[in-house]
Formats: sequence, C-alpha cells, structure tokens
Amino acid sequence: MGIAGRYCAVRLSIILAIITVCGGVADAQVRETLGRAVEEYRAGNHDAAVKSFESAFKQDPSNDVIWSFGQQVEIATLFRMARSTDQRLAGIATAILSRMREVHLEKRGDSVAIQEVVADVFSNPDEKFAERLEASQRYGRNLVPFLVRYLADGDLDKQTVAFKWIADIGRQVVPVLLAARKHPDLRVRVGVARLLSASSLRTRDSLGALRAMTQDASDEVRQAASESYRVVVTRLRARESSAQEHYLRTAYRYYRYPHRNEFDQSNYKPMIYSLAGKDIVATEVARFQFSEMMAKQTLEAALEIDSNYDNALLLSACNDSAIVVEFDENIAYYSEQDSDTQMKEVLESQRAYVDNVVRLRIRATPTSILHRALGQALEDGRPEVAQKIIDVLREDRRQGRDVPNQLIRALRDDNSRLVRTKAAIALAEWNSADLDAGGDVISTLSEAVVTSGIRVVQKIMGDRQRANRMDALLRNLNMESYSPYETISEGYTAVTNSPPDAVFVDTSVRMKQQRRGGTMPINHFVTTLRRDYRTQNVPVIVIVADEEESEARDVYESEERKVWVVPEEIDSQGLSRLFERLFVDKRDAKAQATALAADAARALEFVAGVSQTELPVGASREALGRVLRNRPDAVRLPCIRALGHLGGSDAAGRLAEVYDDDRNSLEIRTAALRAIGDALQSIGSASDRVLHSIQDGMRQSGDLRRAAWYAFSGVHNNGAARLVAWSASAPGTDAAAPEASSGDDLDEGDGVDEEEMDGDDAEEEEEFDEEEFEEEFEEEFEEDDDEEDFEDSLDEEEDDDA
Repeated sequence: MGIAGRYCAVRLSIILAIITVCGGVADAQVRETLGRAVEEYRAGNHDAAVKSFESAFKQDPSNDVIWSFGQQVEIATLFRMARSTDQRLAGIATAILSRMREVHLEKRGDSVAIQEVVADVFSNPDEKFAERLEASQRYGRNLVPFLVRYLADGDLDKQTVAFKWIADIGRQVVPVLLAARKHPDLRVRVGVARLLSASSLRTRDSLGALRAMTQDASDEVRQAASESYRVVVTRLRARESSAQEHYLRTAYRYYRYPHRNEFDQSNYKPMIYSLAGKDIVATEVARFQFSEMMAKQTLEAALEIDSNYDNALLLSACNDSAIVVEFDENIAYYSEQDSDTQMKEVLESQRAYVDNVVRLRIRATPTSILHRALGQALEDGRPEVAQKIIDVLREDRRQGRDVPNQLIRALRDDNSRLVRTKAAIALAEWNSADLDAGGDVISTLSEAVVTSGIRVVQKIMGDRQRANRMDALLRNLNMESYSPYETISEGYTAVTNSPPDAVFVDTSVRMKQQRRGGTMPINHFVTTLRRDYRTQNVPVIVIVADEEESEARDVYESEERKVWVVPEEIDSQGLSRLFERLFVDKRDAKAQATALAADAARALEFVAGVSQTELPVGASREALGRVLRNRPDAVRLPCIRALGHLGGSDAAGRLAEVYDDDRNSLEIRTAALRAIGDALQSIGSASDRVLHSIQDGMRQSGDLRRAAWYAFSGVHNNGAARLVAWSASAPGTDAAAPEASSGDDLDEGDGVDEEEMDGDDAEEEEEFDEEEFEEEFEEEFEEDDDEEDFEDSLDEEEDDDA
C-alpha cells in the first residue's frame, strides 16, 4: 500500500476509533500502546510508530484515555508530528489534537464541576485563594454565570471575593456581564456597572450597556454606570454617543469583522449568554455563527431603546440575512455527513427559531429599509447577503412606482455575477417603464441562461495586481471570484463561514497584522482548514512567481492535502485543465447554476409574454436558441416558451428541431409544439419544415396531439392543409379521410414508416404539393358544375338573404 493509501486508512481508523467512546478493553493496555508509539516516533522509527498508533486506535480508546495521553505527552511533540512531512504521522497527530481540544472544551464547560468548585471556594473564601486561581485558569469565563449571584450576597466579604474573582479572569467575562445588566437584583446591576470599568475589563463593547444603564430606575445604578462610562470613554479615548449609537457600532464590528471579535476564542465553546429570571443562561451556537449572534443581541438592545432606529433596522436586516444564508448552507452540508453529530444537534436545535423568527424578521423589515440594506451589503462586499435581500424583495413582490437605485447598483455590481443575475431577474419581473438599464437586464439574463457551472473561488492574496489578473481569468471561465482578502485571518473567517469551491492564495499574504517570511502563513492556513469538516476538501491553489514555481512545489504542493501550485502567468486553458481535475466530483455549484439559469429563463419568458414592456427582450433570441440542446429541462422549458412569445419564423424553425428530436422528454416536445403555435400567431405562416413537424404531432395522441393542433392554428397560408386536417378521422376509427394528393394523410394509423424513408427522399415524398391539390380541386368542380355556375349560385343566395 502506498503512502496515500496508508494515510487514508490511518485517518479512517482514527475517525472511527477516536470519536467512538466505548469500553471493553483495559485502559492500561491502550495507554501502554500509545506510550510505545510515542517512544518509537521520538527514536525515529516512524513505520513502527504508525503501526503502534494503529494498534492503539483499534482498541477503541476512551475520551479519558486520549485526554490523559495528551496530558502526559509534551504538547510540542504532537505539534512536531502534525508538521511532519510523513502524512501518516501528521494525520495521526492532527486527529489526536483535535480530539483533545474537544475534550478540553467539554471539561472547561462542565457545569457540575464548576458549581462544586464555586461552592467550595465560597465556603471559606479567605483561605481558598489557590483554589480560586486554579479554577480561573481551568474554567475561565464559564465561572461567571455562577459568580454573578454572589454580587448580591448579604455577606460583604463574599461580594468582594466575587467582584475580584470576576475581574481577575479578564475581558472574556464581558459578554456574561452584559447579559446581567438587567438583573432584577439591584446589587447585581450595581456590581456589573462597576466591574465594566475595571482596568482588566475595559472595552468599547460595554459602552452601549453602560450608557443604557445611566437610565436605570435606581439612583445607585445610574451613578455607578455614569462613573464607569466616563472612565471607559476617557481611558479608551472613545467618542461619547447615545446608547443606541454605541450598540450600532459594536454590532457592525461583530457583523462586518467577525475575525476581530476578541470574545471568539478557540479555548471556549461559542456561547451566547442571556438572562432568564435571576440566572445567566449560556446557549451554544456554531462557531461560524458566534459573531453574528452577538451582533443580533446587540442590535436588539439598541431597538429596545428606540424601536424605530432606522440604522439598527438596516443592519439587523443584513445580519439576519447572513445568519439565514450560513444556516442554510451548513444545515445542508451537515445533513449529508455521518460524523459530527454534535454540530448537527446544535443546528437542528436552532431550526425552529431560524425558520419562524429570523426569516420572518427580514420580511417584516420596511421596504425602504430593505433597499438601504441591499446597498449596505454591496458596499460591505457581502454578496451572499445582497442575494438574500433581493430574494425577499422578489418573493414579496415589493414593487413600487420607482425602481430603487440600490437594485440598479446590484445589476452592475462588479464583485458578483450571482448578485447581478438576481438583480436582473428582480428588475425583469418588475418590468418598470422608467427603467433606463433595460439593456443591462436582458444581457445579464441572457448570459445567465447560457452560463453553466458557476463556481465560487475565494481569493486570499496580498498582491492586488496578481489578484486582479486571476479575477479576469476566472471570469472567462464562468467562475465567481470575490474581492481578495489580504490577511490569513480575514480569509480564513470568510472561507469557513461560507466554504467556496476553491481558494486562491499567494506568497505575499500576511498573517494577521504582521508579515512573516517563509512558508508559515500558507501551511498554517491549510492545516487549519483541514481540521474543519466543511473545508477539509476545499482545494487550495498557491499562486507564485514563475521563477519560484519549482521551489514552491516542493514546499507547498501536496495531493493528499489538496494543495496545488501554479505560476502567476498561467493562462485560461491551463487553469481550466486544473479545475477539470479538481471539480470532477463536485456538483453543488452546478446545481446552483442550473437553478439560477432557470430563474433567468423564467424572467425572460415573463418579459417576452407581457403585452407592454420597455425591455429589449428581443435581444435574447440568440441566447435562448443556444440552450435548446444539452441543457437541463428546468432551463430549456422556460426558454422554449420565451422563444414562442417572441415569435418569428426563425424561432418556429428552432422549436421544430426540438420537437423532431425524439430523445427529448415528452414535456419538452409538447412545450416546443405549443411554443410553435405562439410563434406563428404573429406571422400567420409556416415553412414546409415547420408544417411537417406540426403534422407529425397532429398524428400523435394526448398532450402532443393537443399542442400540435394548437400550433396549426397559426398556419394561415395553407388552406389546403387545413382542409385535410379538419377532415381527418379520429385515432382508432375506420372512417377514411378525404383523398389527398400527398402522403400527409393525418389519420394516425397511416403514418409513414421511418425505416423505409430517410434523408432528402423522405422530405420530398412527404412534401405537400399545393398546385397539384388545387388542380384536382378544380377538376372536382368541373365534373359537377362549372366554376361560373358555382359563383352564380352563391350570388343568388346572397340576393335571397338581402
């Protein structure tokens, strides 16, 4: 077995063994095997170490065994293993570290153990300083929900200990204290107000709460809050504002820059704190939701002060849209995964709230605020938020007299093709007579109809010129490419919140705010991505200067880690070949592109079918004709109907080709015949080619037959064919139709055998000879009465009627 095969086998055994917690084998034996594996690794016997690790994992080590093993082994040893060039050892170490982190977070938030420690300390607080210090290091801010109650204790010594204990933990306790600012006990509120100005807890995030507490019903709380507010503003050199303005600025930081949220620490579970009676309740959320959930809480606090605060409503619409989009993406992802049941449970517990509250909050936003929110999303570079807001505007048909300029901005957004297409669909459905961007609407819809496989690439690149060149190449390949992030931390947050199809990164990218040389930033970034289930299979393409390509391949490229190196001068053809390899099994983006193309086609169908429109929908004929083959039926059906509405002989000819191709579904062929009827209504004539298709359909049964007879209603130039059609017998009867001069008898039982006719001969034999039919028609009149007698009799009847 090769390295890649053995690595995959090891990873599989790790996942199956480590995640499964079960007994049955003595822990001592497993610990001994793990210890032997580490010693063999330290001795350089890597093959033997891998074999020992595999043997240990087959014995189903428990959480406690993995935790104690990690505590006994130097953590530096595991990190060296994780950076090893031997992918087997790197995979083993990464899995162990990941499992240790999960166990650590569980132990750090163990509420039973925390309550026991807190009760023990407060049983004799003067003599428990060491225990208090150890608990702070072990549990951190998870202690605070159980310490808040002691701020109201009747024993002044206990109040003092609780105050100092909370302050010693550090700024991580601020979210818990903010949840307690409305505590029913006066002494707790006073304690919270004073704590927020403590030197170890000062942060701009508490300014909104302190300002709001200056309006408390209690004089004591107001005084404490006012003093603390002045201290924080002065020491942090912040600008004095109203409470709702402070809240708005804080919420915007959480929403726009989640990577800068100091409370999102990996050594804590992502918890959102709220007040329930006298208790602080912690609710776990997904890591990617943490900052947006904090922003939601902060905006709600602003709206409690002023429910008509427009800016808070605007940001709330943006933030709620981001929550919904990320929830939908991740619930779809995790529903297909057999592992990570804990994340599934977290997301499922939120489903009712997201569906019945958050989604409806967006719909309850006034239309003018939604328009402004759309503009804000475009300005912030949040295309997924802009798309969601446009969807709401469309679904609720919020169409006033004037088209909002934000929707026109979205139509011309350079950052996202998906946004442009959604905006074009919304504007087409609006069909406003005052729209100056009609040409852009139709061209965008036409492009969306013919575009297939829109895939999303996230760029994390420090060289702006290089990023622009890559963006141009990606546009040529019908791929979505957002504005680049220039630091690893910003890019990592964007990628994990909404995983793209691929990531571009260059060697000039920075780690946080400081530059680092060598390979550290990119390798660290890739390693971190591979720890997340949602991004473990996202390809990473490293862009390097041409002269650095050979060296960079040795440093970065790894098929197991899904990292590839390409030169910056790569052309569209080379990039296309790479993507063909990377996306051979990915169909999610293709499904998204199909749905969007279908929406665009339906928008063109709508515009083409309305009686009055200022949109130049005729310009879409070429695009509609290009998708009649080799496209999903969901896209072709509205395109077929749109071509029928546009009318014309060329459209009828294209539609006849669709009907004649019996590989198409019954629904497609039926729609093509009916669209032929629509197309012929405007011209009143059909070519022999189109007439042949209609007559073939008239011989069929069911929906095809009905559609074909409707299509024949547009044939005004061939009365002889109409007579033959009207005189035809019903399918399944023995009645004979009038003798016709061609082979176009419409009796279903007399169809032409396709095996006896092919090519041009078949067309000549079935072609209707109108002159021959008219000659026979005249001969029939001569046998009974001459033509003049026939006309005289008509004149006599008219005289009688007169």
